[in-house]
Amino acid sequence: VAVSPSRRQELADHPAVTGPLGLWAGSAALVPHGMYPSQSDISVRVPAGYRVAPTGAQTIMFLAFLTDPRQMQAVLENVPAGEIAHVEQQISRARSEHFVEAIERDVIAVAAPIFDSRGICATIALVSTTSRLGSGPATEQARLLFDAVRQLSTELGHADPVWASSAG
Repeated sequence: VAVSPSRRQELADHPAVTGPLGLWAGSAALVPHGMYPSQSDISVRVPAGYRVAPTGAQTIMFLAFLTDPRQMQAVLENVPAGEIAHVEQQISRARSEHFVEAIERDVIAVAAPIFDSRGICATIALVSTTSRLGSGPATEQARLLFDAVRQLSTELGHADPVWASSAG
């Protein structure tokens, strides 16, 4: 919460998107704070205190790296039966690419993890309309997101060489 605001504001301003921070709240990602573009005609609002759905990008990113299988199972119990396979695919993608996206009603959220010395400690998402935010880990916005989460992870004591070479 304390070290990410300037980087999240840069992310919000460059592609003109919302940049919420996500923290784990036991059964979902919780947004304590969002950054909004300084100058933009449109922005998607993510209020402080917002609990991300079990199928949301930031919750899925946490599920990919949680070490307690009971927490993962508790979240998956709240996913509609018809969406379980998709969520499991998203979790697998998040583990391998350190990237996940969720699209609902023309709003897209892409998320990447922030690690500290113990593991995942937060996520940053980029949220906007599908017409303003590209899809996939090879977009300019995704590259900016990867750079920000890598820098924050390093500042927080994460020294995993796999993360440094696998994301983005």
